[in-house]
This record gives sequence, structure tokens and C-alpha cells, in this order.
Amino acid sequence: MAKLYKKILQEGKPSSTKKYSFRDGEKTFKYFTYPNTNLKFLSVGVLNTQQGAYEIINSIPFCAHGTDVFLKINEVNVDRNTYEAIIESSTVDGVLINFYDPLFFMNMDIYMKDTFRIFRLSGLAYSLFKTKSEKITLLEKSSAKIESDNQNESFQYRIELDADKGRAFYNLSQLKNLPYDYDLDTCFVQSFIEEVSEFILEGETIYQIHLSIGSYEKPIKLIIYAAKRIIEPGYIPQIGDNVYSYVWMQAYSTH
Repeated sequence: MAKLYKKILQEGKPSSTKKYSFRDGEKTFKYFTYPNTNLKFLSVGVLNTQQGAYEIINSIPFCAHGTDVFLKINEVNVDRNTYEAIIESSTVDGVLINFYDPLFFMNMDIYMKDTFRIFRLSGLAYSLFKTKSEKITLLEKSSAKIESDNQNESFQYRIELDADKGRAFYNLSQLKNLPYDYDLDTCFVQSFIEEVSEFILEGETIYQIHLSIGSYEKPIKLIIYAAKRIIEPGYIPQIGDNVYSYVWMQAYSTH
């Protein structure tokens, strides 16, 4: 990792600086990205005025290329030590999308709750599997009015579905009774691959996968980056396949 950090800082593309005034004084931010690929590495620095150099406070894989989505900011969860943030947002159709903003420190003065902005959305896969062709059974509850005694009675019935024919998207932190505690920005995605390509990042094969989430009537295009090593062993992503993935959602403001 030390060699990679050195590459990011020495060979990476530097950003312009951004200054903010805090209670403990003024802070100047600058970031570096490396290399020139759609998924790259990002290092964030804060200027140490005494040393005249930037101290790196954060380094992450950065999903730079994504799709622009119009989102409402519902909540901004800020880490005051690293100036990172997880944004809770929603689309105009009510789809809830939580994401990590890798460039929050460049925009923290313009983010306001209950306002809309265009965010460039994408995700980094923690794992990715091809959905198996099998039947799943769901239990649905319904209620009906019994005319004879004017009372409601609940009924339960079964729905059988093909596992590899569906789409799903939800924030794992909103679900209860899971075996793990998931971060706000971790999502489950299941959908059909619409486009797929690959590239090499520091010697590792990365798949760039295009799919859709949300409703079929108003789909949201999403790009997921998946390293070969985290994909189901032996599986190579193909157009038309139904896949599911646990994803670290990222987005940053473009307007």
C-alpha cells in the first residue's frame, strides 16, 4: 500500500484547493486521483500550514464514472475527523438511496437538507454472484371483510417466483434481524446485466457492469465496478445475466 500511496501523490492528478473556516481555524483541502481509469484511487489531504505540506486523511477506491441522477438530500451524516459523509437521499419517485460521497469536503458548504441536486451515482461491489435458476416462495398477507359478521379476517397465501427473473434494490441498514450490522451506504442490488466491459487497475481485472434499478417504468441506470477476485469463482459476467451483489454505493455532486 505504501507504494500505491506514493504513486497517487507523485503521479496522480491533483485537484484545485478548497478552503473552509471552522471553529478551530481555516482548513485547506486538496485531493489526488490515480490512474486515469473509471475506477481509480483517491487520496484526500489537508494542508498543514506549519509544515507547508498536505497531510493525507483518507485514501479510498473512487468510482469516478457513473450515471447522473436527480436526488433529494434527506440527511447528511458527517465524520468531523475525516470530513467524509454518507448522504441519505431519495428520487422523485421515492426510491431511497444512501451513498458515500467521496468528494464531500469539496461541497460541504452547499449541501442542504430537503434540497435537490444531480449526483453521479455508481457502486463498488463487495461480492457478485450469478442468480441461480430456481423457484422461490413468498408468503403474502391479505385481509377480507366477512359480510356475515362485518369483521375483517386475515389470509395468507403463497406466491411462487423465478429467482433469476427479478430485480431488487434496497439499503441493508434499513432491514431488521440481519446477521450483521451494515453501514448506511451498503446496498443489495439484483438486476440484469445490460453492458459489461473490463479494464486493468494496478494489475487487477475490474469489470464495469451496467444495469438498472428502481421500477421498470422509470428505471435508474447504475454502474457497478467488480474486481475479478470478489466475483463468484468461475463466473464471468455476461450481458443478459441476472446477478446480485452487495455494493458500496458512491455518488458526488455534479451540479
